Amino acid sequence: MGAEAPRRSVVPAPTYDAAQLRLSIDALASDTQRLANAGNADAAQIVNALHQRGITISLPEAAAAH
Repeated sequence: MGAEAPRRSVVPAPTYDAAQLRLSIDALASDTQRLANAGNADAAQIVNALHQRGITISLPEAAAAH
């Protein structure tokens, strides 16, 4: 038997795309929450609409302290 080729761990494109989309959405939601916390009325309206739909935005610990 010959030597086996090393296995490459390749993430399928749809999985990678979904992960990238999730990171983008999380960043957008966090930024919107920060704006709402700073008194931006439009951002607060978006955050409230999301909460009414059962979506909660959690800020990262370091960002929440600022």
